[in-house]
Amino acid sequence: MAYSPITDLVGDRVWAGRTDPVQGYNPTTDGAALVLSIRGGDSEYTGHLLTPSVQFQCYAATELEADELYRVVFDRFHKEQNIESGRVMAASKIEQLGQNLEEPSVGWPFVLAFFVITFRNY
Repeated sequence: MAYSPITDLVGDRVWAGRTDPVQGYNPTTDGAALVLSIRGGDSEYTGHLLTPSVQFQCYAATELEADELYRVVFDRFHKEQNIESGRVMAASKIEQLGQNLEEPSVGWPFVLAFFVITFRNY
């Protein structure tokens, strides 16, 4: 997911296949981070296109910074279309707009959003 506006904000703090940041992470000292996981999805009848629902959690030291990261993620993944062959991600769109939340155990702000991403499976 090498997309400069996202990596400009999070660096290498992108954790896939997780529902929480890695142990020891702290947004105040480490900076913003993006946590994402597949929460289900579908496949069209041939199996050539997979359409998972992907949960994105945008963490940062402040609610404003978490919103900034979410807006960059939204700009990247909402209404994306890669028609040309050879691209793994074919399309994506917002499924549930971002919601500002707070991590209950530590009080960190984050934005929770869901996108449907269509991947080519061939």
